[in-house]
Amino acid sequence: MSEVTGLLIFADGRDAAAWRRGTALAREWRRRKVGVLLRDGALVEEVVTAFPDDALQTGAVAQFLRLEYQALCQHFRLDSVLWLPPLRPAMEEFLASLPWVRLLPAPASEAAVSAPEAAAGPRLVPSVPLATRSVLIVTHDLATCATKTSEWLSQACEELGVAARIENSSPLRALCMVTPDEPEESAGESLAKKIAARFDQLTEEAAADTVVALDLNWFLDKPSLLDLDRVKRVISLWYDDVKSWCQASYNVCVPGAIDDLQAALRHPKVIHCCYGRGQLDEMRRLGFGNVRFSYLAAPTAYLRRHAAPEITDRAAFIGNPGLIATPPPRLLELLALGIDLDGLRAYAQNLALVFVRHHFAGQIAREPTVLKLLSLAIETKLQFPYTSASSLLQGAATHYPAAFEVLNQSGEVLNGLAAIKMVTQFDRPALVVRLQRAGLLDVYSRADEWRSYGVEARPDVLFPDLPSVYQRYGCHLNGYNSGRDATANEKLFEIAACGRVSVNLSSPDVHQCYEEGEVAFAGSLAEAEERVRGFLADPDAALAYGSRARHRTAREHLWTHRLRSLFAAPGTAGAEPS
Repeated sequence: MSEVTGLLIFADGRDAAAWRRGTALAREWRRRKVGVLLRDGALVEEVVTAFPDDALQTGAVAQFLRLEYQALCQHFRLDSVLWLPPLRPAMEEFLASLPWVRLLPAPASEAAVSAPEAAAGPRLVPSVPLATRSVLIVTHDLATCATKTSEWLSQACEELGVAARIENSSPLRALCMVTPDEPEESAGESLAKKIAARFDQLTEEAAADTVVALDLNWFLDKPSLLDLDRVKRVISLWYDDVKSWCQASYNVCVPGAIDDLQAALRHPKVIHCCYGRGQLDEMRRLGFGNVRFSYLAAPTAYLRRHAAPEITDRAAFIGNPGLIATPPPRLLELLALGIDLDGLRAYAQNLALVFVRHHFAGQIAREPTVLKLLSLAIETKLQFPYTSASSLLQGAATHYPAAFEVLNQSGEVLNGLAAIKMVTQFDRPALVVRLQRAGLLDVYSRADEWRSYGVEARPDVLFPDLPSVYQRYGCHLNGYNSGRDATANEKLFEIAACGRVSVNLSSPDVHQCYEEGEVAFAGSLAEAEERVRGFLADPDAALAYGSRARHRTAREHLWTHRLRSLFAAPGTAGAEPS
């Protein structure tokens, strides 16, 4: 067992004693410096045993779950599985079909898994009374970035003395797909009942009065959580952009759920937390209820010193280009010529107008001022790149109200906002391309994500390795994703927690979190290059910035700070203003 690198523990979530045993095991393994994920084995078993024996290896849902656990094991470096409930033959067959892990025997006795209380991590005394006592954190493990942050949320709850349990919704979704409907009910009615019953059971098992999730991972269908009396609040931390969750077909959780989405977004139990002023403004103008502002954060664990080799003589960027599409040839030509942000955004403005004329052709035919409305908002974005797209569209609507009404009636407001955000869509890749071509930057990502830009990327960083890679470099380049209309991303706080300086474009959100001297600001690509060159030439200055950033993060920007505010009793001093 000493050779275990990472462990995925499945405990029976329906059995309180079994779950306590799984929790104790997880703490003991973490005390041994082994990465652990604890999940509900009962849900997985329900799905696997629902298949006929001859379909287990080839069924689409089994393939989906196999892909999910392969991704988990890869990104969290898990090489072993521990199954605490007695294994049924179908479950044993499924686990045996996961070739990248080995199945460990369950400990023979309770004494073998007991962990010292100190292994649970530090406990904080909340500075304000907490209304929340137990939390169900709902995640979708196929989205491994969400899993990483959900794990940090769980550990922050533990530090606050709030009981927390992570529930992966993927097996539940799979179960809904394979369970036959009752003949007297429609598919949608039957599905809603199944989901509601299972979430009723989950919240009862966890004694949860609060549900926390990134984006809409908590949402499967309205009756599931919002109609349960024991659930007092659902805290939806918006990690991604609104359009991808409310409009893209690939994010609809189960058939029929979209019909209840509008009501769920306005439900009085739900708190929508935005990490950018742009997101906040967009949600309010789109009619979301209970919207408040809450930045992302770093985990307490990142404040610890991590073993790392000697600091390198280059800067680093960890991440993708932020764009799904292949870059246009003209963009690559402009980047090769050394174009700076003003010219780059003017080029992006032209592309946005081409998109508008094509995508909104029908609306423009009905109301020609639709073109003027969006053109004005896009032009204003060029002048004020960090002003929210929603605010710019609303401002342009005062000049062209009929056009704005057409967008509303046709349900195209989110696409209109996306067109406005296109003005800054190349900021991040331009930063990376410029610094890498200057020989200043190591890029970590999937190689295919940067290949079309001519950027050679090192292998993507596994989540357990992030702190040591952050600390291997004295300076990091940080770039936001323009589609989210928020510039203080999670890496901003993680890099700072690890005591390293990040170079950022000079946006209001980042300025609200850190001062010059803690992080570095740049107003152009040329200035960003100059700042990076300066830090590489003077490592002591870079480390001084990083030390100040680390202290600021420890005071203000940990996940415990965010959750303490969100869990505070109503009317309690210390809650962050919306």
